[in-house]
Amino acid sequence: MLHFKVDTADPHWATKLKPSEAELAARYALLELNGLPSWLGSLAKAHPTQVEAVIGIELFDDLLDAGSDSGWHSGVLQSLRNSAQETARLMLPRLEDWLASSGSTLMQLPHSPVNEQKLSHVVGVLLVHGGPEVHGALEELTAAQVRAAGAGPYFDFWLPILFTLAPLRGVANLLSVLSELPVEADGTAVHIIGSLFNERTGSGSTEWTSKLEPAHLLQLTLEFHRHVRSEDDLVHDTVYSPGARDLAENGRRYIFNALMKASGPEALAAKFSLAADPLFEHLRDRIATLAQERLAEELDSCAWAPTEVATLLSRKELPPKTTTDMAQLLVDRLDDLQELLLRDTGPRAGWALIEDENTLRPLIARELEIASREAYTVDQEAVTTDGKETDIRLRAVSGYQATIELKVGEKARSARELCDTIDNQLVKKYMAHRDARTGCLLVSVAKPDKYWQHPETKKRIDRFGLQELLQAKADEAQRRLGGEARVLARVLDLVPRLPTERQATGASS
Repeated sequence: MLHFKVDTADPHWATKLKPSEAELAARYALLELNGLPSWLGSLAKAHPTQVEAVIGIELFDDLLDAGSDSGWHSGVLQSLRNSAQETARLMLPRLEDWLASSGSTLMQLPHSPVNEQKLSHVVGVLLVHGGPEVHGALEELTAAQVRAAGAGPYFDFWLPILFTLAPLRGVANLLSVLSELPVEADGTAVHIIGSLFNERTGSGSTEWTSKLEPAHLLQLTLEFHRHVRSEDDLVHDTVYSPGARDLAENGRRYIFNALMKASGPEALAAKFSLAADPLFEHLRDRIATLAQERLAEELDSCAWAPTEVATLLSRKELPPKTTTDMAQLLVDRLDDLQELLLRDTGPRAGWALIEDENTLRPLIARELEIASREAYTVDQEAVTTDGKETDIRLRAVSGYQATIELKVGEKARSARELCDTIDNQLVKKYMAHRDARTGCLLVSVAKPDKYWQHPETKKRIDRFGLQELLQAKADEAQRRLGGEARVLARVLDLVPRLPTERQATGASS
């Protein structure tokens, strides 16, 4: 071992080794007590084949180990996570292959701490050292596992990873699950929320909060406070190890503070909405104070014009000034629409009975108009410059427009036809003008047993799979358009949240 330490003083020492010597050096690296040595990166760069083979065999041996009652651990995988890129990237193909084969088998088995620890070690290396291609594949795998996990134990493992890779998808999945769970002091919802803030698992990073819009922070704040009630908070009089409830309480405070620190017109509007919610009646004065303090900081930095401040304080909304603003406004309104359907007093049941676009369109347009706060007007079946009629169009005072193309999912349209609607109808017909570069395909789905055939894989997909497919096609169209264009696709979920009493009685009998 001393021989190699002496050689490392020469910056070109690794290139002077024979393949057999490089293999021996890689074996010596595994004997280090404090993880893989720093010089292994140079060796991996000069002799990638030898290093990959030696480290790879050790990795597989670790992953084949059945573990014990105390759990499972791999010093090599832990060291790889903190090692140089030259070493870790050599192992990424092996780890991806393992995740697709042996790891996939583990995912199908009942949850166990050992299996979760193996998955956690492998995914941890891919997260730290993987590039966009690796992260893209991992995101799709994670999204699929989150859907498959439901609210089971693996959901707590995969959800923080999805938040790291794709925060918006994480928020959508989390809100969907939380809306179905009961409020309990130490129930499933509390454990799920706590998993997002568990730094001890290595997946509790909160960097994803900086990638969320104020509207998303508002939704999370409301749901976290609904499930993690302050009256159920734990009181510790002595030293303690944080549990799921403690982590959830930290998460509740963290998200609230993130919203209070957010800046800009959308953030102030979100704070007004939070203060108006009955759940926050006891915090209304504090929210108002924090919002005013943040507003003062922004005014000091000349972030807004005085007229804009006056508009916001009158509870109106600033009209979009750019295509990006228009796109964000449309996203916010679509989020509001889906949130409206989750309310007990919402129109979900009535809309679910509608089987044609001509009847559903004015009802959606009316809700969008009510939510306009003088930032835009709403047209139905507006006519474009080439004579084509749009379904719903939002028009801002500034001239910017956003188009919504509505389709009822229960009609006899294939998934391919819906995908083609994005390019052939939404983009080519309605988004040609420079001020109309924002559009969304909105597909309503009311039947829980409605399925489509994936146009490429030929597999059967439900409404959640359809959402992913359509958004992927929308993303492709957006990349082709370039610039500030924003192409969206949303499934308007009209499926009943809970079965009726008659259905529940029938199922139980």
